[in-house]
Amino acid sequence: MSNLPINYAKYPYLPLKLGCSFRQTTRTVLSLTSDSNARVRPTKRKDLIKMAAIYSLYIINKSGGLIFYKDYGSAGRMDTNDTLRLASLWHSMHAISQQLSPIPGCSGIELLQADTFDLNCFQSLTGTKVFVVSEPGTLHMEYLLKYVYELYTDYVLKNPFYEMEMPIRCELFDINLTQAVQKDRVALLGR
Repeated sequence: MSNLPINYAKYPYLPLKLGCSFRQTTRTVLSLTSDSNARVRPTKRKDLIKMAAIYSLYIINKSGGLIFYKDYGSAGRMDTNDTLRLASLWHSMHAISQQLSPIPGCSGIELLQADTFDLNCFQSLTGTKVFVVSEPGTLHMEYLLKYVYELYTDYVLKNPFYEMEMPIRCELFDINLTQAVQKDRVALLGR
């Protein structure tokens, strides 16, 4: 099998290379439209111009369990069971996308675009996933996700009372996370 990128113009229906970055300015995204047709297409950063709000943030442990969920005022609030289902579904989709990718070393889905939301994901080397649901076209979510993971390592993993793989109950983490999200919203609106 060659290491060349797949020609998506020749195979527009091929939904395999979901989250592998193969160039610095281009990344592959899974885009869902209202007519339920899924397609994969490269997206240039300059095409993603809109700035937007964050709906919710999730942290999933390496086994797929939801350990943190924070809702930031989205219109359709989900109950606890729905958030657990969404987290486990995302974990499964992410794992399947890594295995189905024709590119060796694929890290899974990084961005899922739909008509009404974008879902951005960051997976750490330990397998912990941080993902955020935001308005369509939100820029620079990867920086926010990496910063959230830094907060997780600083305030949760270094907490002597935290037990691994358990839900996060840490006041300092909550305070700093709220500040980071608010700062990100201000930065997005100011650009």
